[in-house]
Amino acid sequence: MFQGNLSIRQKLRNIIMSTVCAALILACAAVLGSNLAALLSSMRNDLGVLAEIFGSNSTAALAFGDQKAAEEVLSALKAKGHIVGACIYSPDGKPFATYRRAPESREFTVPPLGSDGSRLEGGRVTVFRRISLRRKIIGAICLESDLGEILSRFRDSAAIVLVILLAALLLALGLSSRLQRIITEPIANIAETARTVSLGKNYAARAVKTTDDELGQLTVTFNEMLSEIERRDAELMEHRDRLEQEIAARTVELVESRDKAEAASRAKSAFLANMSHEIRTPMNAILGYSQLMMRDPAPSADVKKNLKIINRSGEHLLALINDVLDMSKIEAGGMRVHPVEFDLGSLLEDLAGMFRLRAAGKNLKFDVLVDGEGPRRLVADEGKLRQALINLLGNAIKFTERGRIQLRVSVERRDGGGLWLSCAVEDTGVGIAQKEMGTLFLPFVQTQSGINFQAGTGLGLAISSEFIRLMGGRITVTSEPGKGSAFRFAVPVEPGDPAAATREALHRTVIGLPAGKPAPRVLIVDDERNNRDWLNQLLAALGFAVREAENGIAALRTWEAWRPQLILMDVRMPLMDGMEATRRIREDPRGGKTVIIALTASAMEEDRLAIMQCGADDFLSKPCRQRELLAKIQTHLDLAYRYEGDETPANTDPLDAEPVGPPEQLPAELAGALREAVRDGDKYRLDELIREVAEQSARSARALQELADNYEYDALTSLLETNR
Repeated sequence: MFQGNLSIRQKLRNIIMSTVCAALILACAAVLGSNLAALLSSMRNDLGVLAEIFGSNSTAALAFGDQKAAEEVLSALKAKGHIVGACIYSPDGKPFATYRRAPESREFTVPPLGSDGSRLEGGRVTVFRRISLRRKIIGAICLESDLGEILSRFRDSAAIVLVILLAALLLALGLSSRLQRIITEPIANIAETARTVSLGKNYAARAVKTTDDELGQLTVTFNEMLSEIERRDAELMEHRDRLEQEIAARTVELVESRDKAEAASRAKSAFLANMSHEIRTPMNAILGYSQLMMRDPAPSADVKKNLKIINRSGEHLLALINDVLDMSKIEAGGMRVHPVEFDLGSLLEDLAGMFRLRAAGKNLKFDVLVDGEGPRRLVADEGKLRQALINLLGNAIKFTERGRIQLRVSVERRDGGGLWLSCAVEDTGVGIAQKEMGTLFLPFVQTQSGINFQAGTGLGLAISSEFIRLMGGRITVTSEPGKGSAFRFAVPVEPGDPAAATREALHRTVIGLPAGKPAPRVLIVDDERNNRDWLNQLLAALGFAVREAENGIAALRTWEAWRPQLILMDVRMPLMDGMEATRRIREDPRGGKTVIIALTASAMEEDRLAIMQCGADDFLSKPCRQRELLAKIQTHLDLAYRYEGDETPANTDPLDAEPVGPPEQLPAELAGALREAVRDGDKYRLDELIREVAEQSARSARALQELADNYEYDALTSLLETNR
């Protein structure tokens, strides 16, 4: 096409046509490629939406194990001709219900359960989605589609693009044939000179000026350019050498900086993980024992009320710990909003309980006012909303010496139809000067009032402002020095399920296991004695057979000898941690029959994933909530509970009605250990031994436990003497 015997006119025309042709082909290829990618992306998105819809529609079928209902849900896919097949998986990853476009054909084979996402294999697009109910994974769904619809639409697009390509080429050929003659001859002269310079690499050569028109001026400019190139060539060689040296030095600096940043990030993550563990571990005992004390029917109503306040405050402290861990994400822009359904009245009641006593201690009037009759159940990020209000109320009480504090809340619909939660915290405190308003929400910046009171770090308002901004709102403030301040904000919310409040009211207190059945064996593994003790007291009181181990090595020994049905396994322990102990149990052929629930004080998602990969069946975050713990035990062991308020069943164990009497004959070794514990006054050891007695005789254990709890050691000694 560009041979030397062709004329300049032909060469120029060929160059123009080749350039136009290449550009058009590339453009068409890009359009077709983009179209194909868009079609594939659209199909993946459509399949993802279908998976979400059909997964949501199948939650009831999965929850009740109704395979027929699940297949009826999938049969609606007949309307989508491109769907080859679909499958709903049960929680253990096995197919629960399937759909095939052609039931008798083999064109769809149920694939193994994969992770959430989509993949393209063998001319098929496959999408997986997890199915959850109340934030618990109950199964998964898979949809598989062929590419027939995409290929049909792609062929239509290709035909249109081909027609446009041919028309553009014909137009370019006609225009190039007419226009190239205008510049052919002058360009040929300049091209000859340029070729001479290029071949000889002699920048001292110069073109000969033959005309005084624009091409003549071009020749002069071309000669000047050659002179400049000749001068710059030497300078560029020098610059190149110097730049190579600088690049090498900067590369070393960047590598060192990257290594330092990675080391700092690892140190920060390790610090946060250790702090989370160190704080959550004692919190586990605090919340555990407070929940345990609330189960005691003896305390008065006031004592139980105070215990509830302690428990709520502990829950709030736990939320603060989580917020501290999340604060590290703000710098990297990683802070996210996590909407949940909550009861607005309960939230306000908790806040009132937390701050009313503080206000009363300063002789301040504290009011919580709810305007209007909006929905009580809302969907928003309760944790961030609670923290923002706590910060604002805490500041109001801190900077108010007389008068009142008022929290005003309303839920209303605005002009756009959306639901908004509006909050205002008003006080009669010292107020804020106008000149300080501009820096009020900056981190680590305190007003003059804060400096005078010598309280706080200057982070409360900054954090509250950031939380409200993330939720879609903005804090505003009005204030007058000496008269008080008012902080206001509004955030968008969604209405919750009104029936949820009724369902929550149906939660009852577990008081025990059904009589007449063997006590489930539970092994508690934790290096903290307090954590073991409150779990032991809770489960033993409900009728479980309980043993303890202080580390992974002791847990393996007890598991080997006792074969518990359930292990509550702490993760961080000395000598051998919970993950290693879990791995070793799972490696044993008999280890698959034991349910392992890991207890972790870590808030890091990667730590929880590692726990599950070691073989744990489930995990609980410390501090453990009593209701959540019992619910998981019930699920994994398939138990029935007795609840407070239930009528006594007709077949109640007759031993429950028997009076406390002498214990049945006990093994000599166990009886001797009991007598020794009584002589030493070791209540903790005594409780452990009585739990072993309970595995053999519930009546004997009750008799011993009643005397031990009342510290009637003389009576205990006499009772045990009859066992010789």
